[in-house]
Amino acid sequence: MSGLFRTDPVTGEPMLSADGMALLFGVPADEIRAHAREHGNSPDAIPDAWARQGRRRAAEARAATGDDSMHAALMYYAQQTSEGADQ
Repeated sequence: MSGLFRTDPVTGEPMLSADGMALLFGVPADEIRAHAREHGNSPDAIPDAWARQGRRRAAEARAATGDDSMHAALMYYAQQTSEGADQ
């Protein structure tokens, strides 16, 4: 799970890593990294399509887990991803 977060070098606060964002948005982490290099890390820089997909995935995780926290969604999609890798 530690790979899903990183520490902001300026504030020292924990932040989602590209891998964590990939789970929540359903977008490859490399695409997220490339987008951040070009457009920055501001939440306003997130493409609308990613935000819509993230909301859909959040609703799916909430329906599956009964929990609407970001942590629950991360764990839900991490489990889905690892189960898919096992097949």
